[in-house]
Amino acid sequence: ENMALGKAVIVSDVSGVRDYVEPGRTATVVPPGDVPSLRRAIDEALDLPARRGRIGCAAAESVRRQFSARHFAARLSGVIAEVSSGR
Repeated sequence: ENMALGKAVIVSDVSGVRDYVEPGRTATVVPPGDVPSLRRAIDEALDLPARRGRIGCAAAESVRRQFSARHFAARLSGVIAEVSSGR
């Protein structure tokens, strides 16, 4: 939701995260539990507003391009067709 709003997010690199973000382009990704990395990412986000803006814009575009209801429905329809055909 924050990405859809054009916010630059910082996320932990846990299972499934990379299905939704491109590290360094649509989000800042840090190792889970790595407090120094999280601190650096927060400091960079605060100190580099232009970078924060680029990431936020790229994030919003990524959500519009890949995660809209229309895209979800098309992917789901493909899965249903595949399953129902026995492939």
